[in-house]
Amino acid sequence: MVINLLKKKQSVASYFKLQYMVLENEVSILKAKSQKAEYLTEKCREEYLSAVKDISELQQFFGFSLGNRTYDDSLLIIHKKYNEFLSNQNMSEELKKQLYEKKHLLVLQKRKIDHLNDIIKEHRFFEIHNDLGE
Repeated sequence: MVINLLKKKQSVASYFKLQYMVLENEVSILKAKSQKAEYLTEKCREEYLSAVKDISELQQFFGFSLGNRTYDDSLLIIHKKYNEFLSNQNMSEELKKQLYEKKHLLVLQKRKIDHLNDIIKEHRFFEIHNDLGE
């Protein structure tokens, strides 16, 4: 009966290890996605700041009363770039949040595995001790 219990605990530990490996894979994927999102956010930020700089130079040369479409188009470009930046920033923050949650689950899973492995070691130790005592 003790051997059956030990085998059950070993199979549960193997299952937990499998879940741990799946979580590790998910964490790796999320890290890569998060890094890519951060890169895109930074790129969009630079594009936005470049567009703002360009429009401010246009204002400096021609003033606010520029009556042609170039000025209006530039404002639309700034608005579009800013929205892209905000969208990428939100996506990046969401991925960071998911990554944090997955890392937390990974730590909890590792603790479960360690705890179960400790119990299995204790069982084996008591079995060896009982076998030597007989």
